[in-house]
Amino acid sequence: MNRNVLVIAYYFPPMGLSGVQRTVKFVKYLSNHGWDPVVLTVAPGGYYAYDESLLREVEDAGVEIVRTESLDPTRLYKQGEAVKLPRESVRKLMNRVSQTVFFPDNKIGWKKKAVQKAKAIRENYNFELVFSTAPPFTDHIIGRDVSRELQIPLVLDYRDAWLDYQFAFYPTPLHRYIHFRLENSCVRSASRIVVVNRRIKIKLLERYKYLHYNDVNIIPQGFDPADFQVNEIPPLPDSHTMRVTHTGTFIEDITPVPLLKALAKIYNGNPKLKGRIKLTFAGLFRKEDEKVIRKLGLQNDVELLGYIEHRKCTNLMMSSDVLYITLGKKKNHDHHTTGKLYDYFGARKPILAAVPDGVVSQIVNETQSGIVTDPENVDEIANGLLHYFEKFRRRELQPVPESAVEKYDRTKLTEELARIFNKVTEYAYT
Repeated sequence: MNRNVLVIAYYFPPMGLSGVQRTVKFVKYLSNHGWDPVVLTVAPGGYYAYDESLLREVEDAGVEIVRTESLDPTRLYKQGEAVKLPRESVRKLMNRVSQTVFFPDNKIGWKKKAVQKAKAIRENYNFELVFSTAPPFTDHIIGRDVSRELQIPLVLDYRDAWLDYQFAFYPTPLHRYIHFRLENSCVRSASRIVVVNRRIKIKLLERYKYLHYNDVNIIPQGFDPADFQVNEIPPLPDSHTMRVTHTGTFIEDITPVPLLKALAKIYNGNPKLKGRIKLTFAGLFRKEDEKVIRKLGLQNDVELLGYIEHRKCTNLMMSSDVLYITLGKKKNHDHHTTGKLYDYFGARKPILAAVPDGVVSQIVNETQSGIVTDPENVDEIANGLLHYFEKFRRRELQPVPESAVEKYDRTKLTEELARIFNKVTEYAYT
């Protein structure tokens, strides 16, 4: 008979974007491995993107979803309203103000209601474990408090580092210290910690000396093989044009501008190639970046699809020739693991990775899945595009090696998570 685990996840469908993917796939497959998840999340407010297909996916899997209200900025918008992405300067200012005022983040207004709801439903489900996934790091605060209230073990899931979060802003040393104290209290309360890569694990072990090596487990991001099971791969739109696709949102110093400049450089150096390379962007796209497209004269060479449902996005990946990924070069991007990389593996397409030295570059090199360039070096990116175009022209583009794909299968990764749950509860109840 399966046991029950309470999953704390602010970001959950119908919200879209990358923050929901890992949680969705874990809860989809956990019941196959002895654990029935009950997801505690928020009632939908305003958000940048929605994906009803992901919600149907977890509902079809029989996942129980419990929702509560929350006091946070998304409540300023109508329920289910898609919020337009503001100009980057405005978004950054709002983000900086938010991080100055709220601890650990502006979702802290959900904590009281979430803890109350967990206590109210415990008799219905007899939870044996609580699993919180972050960011937002409020989820870990809730997980800590629920674990104490219900006297059940806590497992923390780090999709990103907390204190070294790549988008963190600490206006004073006191702000960073408060975050340190909050993280320390959550880590001390946890029976086990799960992280997406080794660099986050090392950071935690170095910072909190009381942790033992086996207290922190690495379960990487992954892809769901079911998302890529199609009877027939969608046809490429034009056999004479190489499609280069990027999926996801650009934020802070993560920008498409070097790629756009690289394509313009190729066309300026060899006008005969004009129209032979097409850039497709699926995801939220900033107005200021659209201006760069017009300034470079690439209107006919760039396709902006906006946010599309996950399944449509995987179809787009499979109907592309090359998949593009980029990260900023500034602080802490070296240990950031972006989820899209693993969906790219699922699509089995060659990758052009404009990323700094770090986790992503290491994985791409180790798996021999693509070319790595400096994220700001236009010449390197242009050379990468030309390298792939020459292979495309000769019909020599090679898929990602299957050996690189197998270990990132989310069904297997969920089985690994279930084994951790089993060990934690075995220790807790003996």
